[in-house]
Amino acid sequence: MKNITVKVSDEDYTRARIWSAQHNMSISATVRIIIEVMPTWNGQKFRQHLTERKRTLALRKAAKIAGVQLNPVVKEPGA
Repeated sequence: MKNITVKVSDEDYTRARIWSAQHNMSISATVRIIIEVMPTWNGQKFRQHLTERKRTLALRKAAKIAGVQLNPVVKEPGA
């Protein structure tokens, strides 16, 4: 088994901790499951997720520049 190190934002880390705790799992277990199922993801669905993620990051950056506080939207997995 290999160990990996991943850098994430404080916000993403907090959300991952909360989601993992709600599902009685560690963050490591959550990431392990994601990596295990990645090969079965539908390519279009994965590309859509990446596009949405880029859009969200761009919106956050623009809000920060404008001095606007965004309310976080938490989606359930698969929603």
